Amino acid sequence: MPTLSAYLAEQYDPNDADMLLRYLERHGPKVLRDSDNVFEYLYGIEKAERAARIMQSMLALPSRVKPQYQIVGTSTSRCTSRFPNLMNLPKDSRYVVRAAAGNCIIECDYKQMEIGVLAALSDDLQLITDFNSGDVYAAFAKEISATRDQAKMVLLGIIYGMSAASVAAKLAVTLVVATSYIEHFFIRYPKVKLYQDQLIHQGASKGYVESITGLRRSTNKQVLKTSTIQYWERNWFKNFPIQSSAASVFKQSFVELSRELRGDQFRLLVPHYDAMVFEVPVFQAEHYISQVKAAMIRAMRKYFPLLTPQISVTQWGEAWGEPSKGDGYTATSVSIEEDVYPF
Repeated sequence: MPTLSAYLAEQYDPNDADMLLRYLERHGPKVLRDSDNVFEYLYGIEKAERAARIMQSMLALPSRVKPQYQIVGTSTSRCTSRFPNLMNLPKDSRYVVRAAAGNCIIECDYKQMEIGVLAALSDDLQLITDFNSGDVYAAFAKEISATRDQAKMVLLGIIYGMSAASVAAKLAVTLVVATSYIEHFFIRYPKVKLYQDQLIHQGASKGYVESITGLRRSTNKQVLKTSTIQYWERNWFKNFPIQSSAASVFKQSFVELSRELRGDQFRLLVPHYDAMVFEVPVFQAEHYISQVKAAMIRAMRKYFPLLTPQISVTQWGEAWGEPSKGDGYTATSVSIEEDVYPF
């Protein structure tokens, strides 16, 4: 039986397969799974195996754990964790992270962050307007007479550098329709195309592209530039500044919070991609939610003054993503050490 990565590599060219894997890691399988039963099956296996590996690594740990965080854990400078890798826990296994008695777990998440960063970097006023209005996916879906999930797949496919053929396959539409969607995107947001072309030119001529903070990713001048390598480089020329700039904004939100935090009952649990997951007393939840949201908005506006980010707030019970009662789960639960601040 093939692995999920092997299956994607069989269905798409290597670059698109890599882009899909990165898409899955950041955004989950919802848009992809409906049109591909084999993908749905393999993704379920991969998710179960990933959860099992992380759970197994927890068995040797005390009930209160302290993950190791790599502040620059990826080429885009995103934070990663290990021992255990709580950031990679599948959504339906996160309930093992539990709060102390009388506390709750709260998740504050930047909505559509990468789209907003792209809007600001490209200086596309229509995309900035759509982002500040609250839902770019819905606005674009209306433009192309498609569902919101389809519009989301198109937008994120463009950011991740997926080809029209891959977008068509994942949406179960013809290549003509997928191409039309992509063309409509660039008609509605023309400065995005200009910006991406500028990035490709800069990467090819200077050998690097950079984020809003000046972090660079350079090409490897020691390898033969085959057509496959060139295609792969063009994709990350377009993607790296967005991903890396988003990572900088997210880290800055922790800096902003640490400077202004009022109260001593806040406990950071997981810096989860674009979401801050934390534990506080139930009766003080609103007190801390307002502070976290304000810090996240300040961080975004520090780098991108024209953006008004939307912050999604989810207040769980005493477990992160706690499943409904009666699901039959039995598992070792863990708490996170109080001094686990990674920034």
